[in-house]
Amino acid sequence: MTLLLLLVVVGLSLVTLTDVMRADSSRIEVMPKPLWMVMVLIPLFGPIAWYLAGRPQKSDKPRPPTKSRGPAKGPDDDPDFLWKIEKKLRQTKRDEGGQPEASPS
Repeated sequence: MTLLLLLVVVGLSLVTLTDVMRADSSRIEVMPKPLWMVMVLIPLFGPIAWYLAGRPQKSDKPRPPTKSRGPAKGPDDDPDFLWKIEKKLRQTKRDEGGQPEASPS
């Protein structure tokens, strides 16, 4: 009987520790995530505290979508970057007294 109780307590702590590690740090309540990871190792008290006070609540409303910029682009694929370089080059030529070349349109 004692062995069974010990296994239940250890199992509860391990399941809770896994839950803490998988939780999003920004949504955890009361204490920081590393402190919760230590706290849940306290037999019975830690896991109960986690499920009552620290665990992020599941909301019914969907999470707002994160802004995705798409795949990363190199600077030569970015038209704004290329235009800034062209502008800077033309300004440099003007400052040196030369006329900027007409760009093919």
